[in-house]
Amino acid sequence: MTEFIINTNDIIHNYNEISKLTGALVIPTLKADCYGLGAQRVFELLSNCCGVSVFAVSRLEEALMLADSAAQILLLSCYHDEQSIKKAVDANLIIAVDSLGQAKRIAAYAKEKGITAKVQVKIDTGFGRFGFMPENFSDIKSVYLMDGIKVRGIFSHFSASFDKKSNTTDMQLEKFLSVTDKLRENGIQTGIRHISNSCALLRGSKYHLDAVRVGSALLGRLPMSTDVDLKKVGYLQAQIIDIRTLKKGSNIGYGNVFKLKRDTRVAVIDAGSSDGLLIGKKYDTFRFIDILRYGYGVFKMLFSDNRLCVTINGKKARAVGRVALTHTMIDVTGIDCKCGDKVIIDISPLNVPASVERKYINV
Repeated sequence: MTEFIINTNDIIHNYNEISKLTGALVIPTLKADCYGLGAQRVFELLSNCCGVSVFAVSRLEEALMLADSAAQILLLSCYHDEQSIKKAVDANLIIAVDSLGQAKRIAAYAKEKGITAKVQVKIDTGFGRFGFMPENFSDIKSVYLMDGIKVRGIFSHFSASFDKKSNTTDMQLEKFLSVTDKLRENGIQTGIRHISNSCALLRGSKYHLDAVRVGSALLGRLPMSTDVDLKKVGYLQAQIIDIRTLKKGSNIGYGNVFKLKRDTRVAVIDAGSSDGLLIGKKYDTFRFIDILRYGYGVFKMLFSDNRLCVTINGKKARAVGRVALTHTMIDVTGIDCKCGDKVIIDISPLNVPASVERKYINV
């Protein structure tokens, strides 16, 4: 049976390594079911083992699943419809606010219930998704002064902190600090200030401010290189269900695109694209420089072995033929293995569908 194995000690290790890097509050971001690891399990793990009391999520339904706890849950997305606002206030969430109208609706419902709603102000510094524009300072200030709500903090989001060559991150930080500085000049306590995501955390302390939101760093799977000792969390575990010896020239898999160049011992494993193997993001940007990069990546494939690599009994082995929906063939020539042996495949949990069982271990 194919399973996704999650070593919870690796998650704790990564959290501790992250905490060593900063004196700021570390806010684990559990969006997308904690990037496929299981938000509820990671929430319980970090609460119980690391004493984490503040978490962030992206969607309302994610927040509501975690709301019945002593922890504070920050809802990062800005919801404007009445039903969502009422659910967020009723659940005692910290609600992201990005317009005066939204803030007024939150405040009105909170006063109706005889409570004070908790919010954080979102600033759009250049991501284009949610947030007051920095020049709308009067509206931002009005939220802080509004009855019925208590502003607990102010935040923004970096668009390209993974790109160390870009000056965009510093420009965004400057815009954000211009707002927070102006609030303080007006005698307003901003609450916690945060703009740093995982990549910005690793770039340096000037981005940390009062809190950092970490997601991909918690998984040890980042879109940039780092010297920090982060462990990749999770791996797909399949098994060998058949072993055959095929002659030189034999076809392997769909499309007749792979012919064996020698007699080969081939193992069939019970994992394929339906389990997330070789599932990748399609190209979604179309600047000229992006097209060149994509083209260069395809060109490099002509001169490198990009076949799927797995581990069997401590030995590396490569796929032969195309990955199928439920099976993959592996060249195990020279590897001591048999049917029933486990196969380890490094894969991001984001690519592994929910239909694949998550198994949690402590080693």
